[in-house]
Amino acid sequence: MSREISELAQKRTWAIMDAPPDTNIVGSRWTYSLKRDASGAITHYNARLIAQGFTQTLRVDYNDTFVPVAKFTSTQVMLALTAINNWEVHQVDVKNAYLNTTLTEDIYMVQPPSFVESSTCGKVCKLLKALYGLKQGGRCWYLHICEVFAKFGYTRCMVEHCAFYKKMGEAIIIVVMAMDDLTLASNSPSLLLGCKSDL
Repeated sequence: MSREISELAQKRTWAIMDAPPDTNIVGSRWTYSLKRDASGAITHYNARLIAQGFTQTLRVDYNDTFVPVAKFTSTQVMLALTAINNWEVHQVDVKNAYLNTTLTEDIYMVQPPSFVESSTCGKVCKLLKALYGLKQGGRCWYLHICEVFAKFGYTRCMVEHCAFYKKMGEAIIIVVMAMDDLTLASNSPSLLLGCKSDL
């Protein structure tokens, strides 16, 4: 939990302040999970602070929640192309993806349970980044990753909005996105490494 709070502070996820009058305050809570290896032994204890999105109010705390996710058939087509052409495939998991996005709405959240200092008692967190659990968090992440891929010269597929590609002569790279998991396929190892470096 301390490691998670430290990371959230490092990414400037919120600012502590007095709650404005007549403002909806979103709840917060901890979730816990265990990471295990192939033999079932525990390798890692994980704690994540999430916003209680069910306490958000439509048209007050959020407007749009839709998040496109790549269709399974799109991933199958990409993997078929890689198998036929003997391309290289890499899998990338973006750590704390939502924390890379900036919120456009003003959202106030209860301070993390067990981490309220006496000097900030009675204050709330004004969220600056999209925290997991927020209704618009996934949409914010999608819009952000689209901007990032456009900045690095990728084109978004017209029929699969979670697929991006880039061609440089004979070299091509295809990226299929499923939330914070990216599957990269290319006939050029340097393009694969360049994509990962850019990200």
